Amino acid sequence: MNFNNRNQHNEIQVMKLRIAVCEDEKVIRESIAEKIYIRYPKSQIVQFEKGEQLLREAEGIDIVFLDILLEDMNGLEIAKRIREKNQDITIIFITAYEKYVYDAFDVRAFQFLVKPIDSVKFYKVLQSAVENIQIKDRKEEPFTIIKKGHSTYKIYHHQLYYAEVLGRRIKLHTVEGIHEFNGKLAELEDSLGPSFYRIHRSYLVNLNYISSYDAVEVTLDHGQQLVIAQKKYPNFVQAYLQFMKNKGLKL
Repeated sequence: MNFNNRNQHNEIQVMKLRIAVCEDEKVIRESIAEKIYIRYPKSQIVQFEKGEQLLREAEGIDIVFLDILLEDMNGLEIAKRIREKNQDITIIFITAYEKYVYDAFDVRAFQFLVKPIDSVKFYKVLQSAVENIQIKDRKEEPFTIIKKGHSTYKIYHHQLYYAEVLGRRIKLHTVEGIHEFNGKLAELEDSLGPSFYRIHRSYLVNLNYISSYDAVEVTLDHGQQLVIAQKKYPNFVQAYLQFMKNKGLKL
């Protein structure tokens, strides 16, 4: 068995993007949020009335729809401050004045929408933004190479639900099915990085797919339940909460 690790940036589950709307007009803000939900219902959508609120929560946001003229701050200044903390965020400006369009390029804005927002234009911009993240994600996405006999397989980390060891055999439970080969779970654990946690001597689980847990077991998004070792539970909870915090999510 041979492991080849490629750890890059945090992987993004495209259907679970964190998308923000910062707009002081409630009707427009809620309308944009509703449009996003219709197209991407599994995304986390957060709304902000004020720029300061957005700045406090900017870490972990993938896409932001940002009004240029807010009551408390100028959207261009907000974007500059966001860029100091988050270089990867996709910024889409909302404005009633096209004269600000050229200024938007100074903060590497992805696109801009002019009020009143045309729905067809909105969905084209939203889809383009998501596809841009997908392309970037595929280029940077971490993977592990495994060898089974004379065959080699590339396993992207986001595709792996959990790994299970049975004697000298490892089973990788993935989106595409099960890969089984000879190996040691400890070696696999070292190759996968912080998105995975060894909850039991037999199980290594992808933290992205955990839907719930207690002191006895963890439940994954697709319903699989895995036993957690009692002595590992306190450290697991600490690791999981830190993992969620690093992704910009609150529990």
